[in-house]
Amino acid sequence: MRWNKQAGCTVQFRFKKVNTAPSTQNIEAFEMNNKESISNKILSEDQKIESQSIEKIEVKAEEELKAEKPDIFFRCLNCKLDYDLPLVLPCGDSICLRCLQKQTRNSQFNCVFCHQVHLVPKNGFPLNKCLAKFVKSLDNLYRGPIFQDYKLNLEKIEDLKHDISKLFPSAVGKTMKYCSETINEIDLAADKQIQAIKDQREFLVSEVDSYKTECYENLKNLEDNCITNISLADGFIEMEKPNLKKLHLEDEFLKERIMTMKGIQWRMLTDKKKINNIINNNLDLKFIPNDINESFGKIIKKSTNKINRKNLKYFDLTKYLTCDVYSGLYIGAELMPNGNFVFDYLDKNETNWITEIHCFQEEKQLVKRLNESIDGQFSKSIIKSYKDKIIFYVDTNLVQSLRITDENLQVLNTKSCVYQLRSILPTDSQILCLVERSESQIVIFDWSLKELLVVNKDSSYFYFPRDLVNFYANDEYLFFREVDCINVLNKTNGSLVKNFKIPVDYSVISVGNNCLVVRQISENKIHYLDFSGGLLDTEHLVNFDSNLSIFVDLNENLFIVDCRNLKIYSIYKD
Repeated sequence: MRWNKQAGCTVQFRFKKVNTAPSTQNIEAFEMNNKESISNKILSEDQKIESQSIEKIEVKAEEELKAEKPDIFFRCLNCKLDYDLPLVLPCGDSICLRCLQKQTRNSQFNCVFCHQVHLVPKNGFPLNKCLAKFVKSLDNLYRGPIFQDYKLNLEKIEDLKHDISKLFPSAVGKTMKYCSETINEIDLAADKQIQAIKDQREFLVSEVDSYKTECYENLKNLEDNCITNISLADGFIEMEKPNLKKLHLEDEFLKERIMTMKGIQWRMLTDKKKINNIINNNLDLKFIPNDINESFGKIIKKSTNKINRKNLKYFDLTKYLTCDVYSGLYIGAELMPNGNFVFDYLDKNETNWITEIHCFQEEKQLVKRLNESIDGQFSKSIIKSYKDKIIFYVDTNLVQSLRITDENLQVLNTKSCVYQLRSILPTDSQILCLVERSESQIVIFDWSLKELLVVNKDSSYFYFPRDLVNFYANDEYLFFREVDCINVLNKTNGSLVKNFKIPVDYSVISVGNNCLVVRQISENKIHYLDFSGGLLDTEHLVNFDSNLSIFVDLNENLFIVDCRNLKIYSIYKD
């Protein structure tokens, strides 16, 4: 006996007689199997169609979601504002934390959705995690990285505002405590001395009292300044917050607002630093007891915003440079992004041009050295570093030349130059050169030193209507310095973004992403300016020669190279 799969019945074999008639049971089984097979096929087809339909619906929903700009998913259905924290009510609806706090009375919430009274738990209603994640995903979907940067900078200003508001009250108390402790030190020292120095003790205390009065006045001025800056920050935040609800903002608009935000942040960080200096006893008054002779001691008053050469450690370059420097010229210097210094100078025999890279952060001082003979009488040189490359320009009475090396002084490209250059500004794709005796002309090279273009004043390529003194750049913008103003240009198309006035005797040291650092040569001061020319902070240079090269690294630390006396001073930020 054998089962026939195609017929669905049993066939018996007995010699030559064959019984192929199926039984009633087998016919029923055959019909049932056929029905199940047909049903399974139909079900499989339906599931396939349903799966395809669901995919189409999801794709269509996503497309409609993007097209409709669904503000509704960001907002509480009660107050119509963006969810700050979506919470689940017992009735299943969700509401923002603002609305819940406003409408809760005696731990009871009159639900605006189901119109029932919900008892608010001690720990509050649970967070609607699904909705919170959905709102966050929509935020990431419709708002790009520049918007997130914009939003983050706005939040930083709010945080700084809160920090300063909390710090200021303790600063006054800390000042009083510091002055009291100083008087106690003086009293303890006075007890160990003879009565004859009591008058001196009273004199010193009177100096502290005078300082305390002066300090209170300064704190009052600082408080007024902080209040002004906090008020400006409040107004700016309120003005900018509506932009957070907009789904589409132009990148250039956001970049301009971020520039303004960084200026506000710098002002508030300066206020915060001054208050913290007071809290951390970094004050400009010090009592120095004297145990050697009958002198009771003395009060030393120092200035916290002065950079005094006599108080700084330095590197004596005469111990590190490999050759004696020709006395008729000053040494050239450039700070590289990795913290190393590049120096170039003429040897004392006036026959060789020496280039050296030194690292003052490690024991191995000399990194690389290059020695070249000079053709003709030397006139000037320019060094500019950019990322891992260094650009050299050398001018003699016979030839001018441009050379590009890597950070190990391996030559990458070199070219004779028909122009006498005043300044060099490297960017990612181009090298801008300001011509010396034609301040209204810029020559542009690529990084292979192929000359691309000569740009004249009033050109559509770059906006500069008057002769240039110099030019600079940060990550976002070009800064073209005229005699009494700076034009801020779009780095992509050279168009004017803004301009601001700057005093004639201000020499730009560096342009960072947060501020400009300038040196007022007539007063020997370093000023920090915002991108509207507003003064943020000032430091006085004391006992320094006028012939200085000043550099600011990526961490805003100052390095002062005394080109005449061959010394390097470093001032690190706290």
